Amino acid sequence: MIRLKRLLFIILGTYFIFGLALFIFQRKFIYFPTPQEFNKCMNLPDASPVEYEGTRMYVHKATDNWVVIYHGNAGSACDRSYYLNYFSPKNFSYIIVEYAGYSNDKNSPSQSALMQNVEAANNYIKTQNPTTITVIGESLGTALASYHSKINPPNKLLLISPFDSLSRVSQSHYWFYPTSLMLLDKFPAVKWVKGSNNVLIIQGTMDTLIPNIFGQALYEQISGKNKSLIKIPGAGHNDIYDFQLTVEEITKFLK
Repeated sequence: MIRLKRLLFIILGTYFIFGLALFIFQRKFIYFPTPQEFNKCMNLPDASPVEYEGTRMYVHKATDNWVVIYHGNAGSACDRSYYLNYFSPKNFSYIIVEYAGYSNDKNSPSQSALMQNVEAANNYIKTQNPTTITVIGESLGTALASYHSKINPPNKLLLISPFDSLSRVSQSHYWFYPTSLMLLDKFPAVKWVKGSNNVLIIQGTMDTLIPNIFGQALYEQISGKNKSLIKIPGAGHNDIYDFQLTVEEITKFLK
């Protein structure tokens, strides 16, 4: 009996300690910036590093048709040059938004800080008097793209590997903790995207990081006009761009 009590005490103690560490360091499990030097992005030679209202972004001005890109939780904005393969920089201007705490930024990433990045990017693009705006988000960036769509509805919204809320995704991974209560940055994308029009969602059927049910739930809650959901057979989270169907659907949507 004594041994059983000790074992139970060890199990409960481990559970509590790990849960406390998970709560304290939770943002380390969400944001994974790389130490990219923002002003030295060799991947985007035709773009200029711009800081506007405290938010940094890579900007290429060519026409009055704009594409705004919100990247995922890992890496940096400089890493997202592959999006240029889907549209011609001659025919579109683009902004790739960098987040607080990324690319050697001294601030810390958080939901409120990233929402401010979206607001600054939106204010910047207004100064350019755009004719059309297409907003793209991937992974965590789909929540930010959804927020952009709420504060300033774009002509088109493309969401790749999205979720309805980060709290539901985290609960699926850490089901043994009440993470929906513990989570500081919930990113309620479903609340922001509800009324959006001309939305395309692309997700991989083998995505284990953000399982399909969360993208499906987001899709079902969109009440705006012209929404589509494309599932890429066999694609996971990080290899979704390797599939020809993904390339075709993105290229077609951005035309």
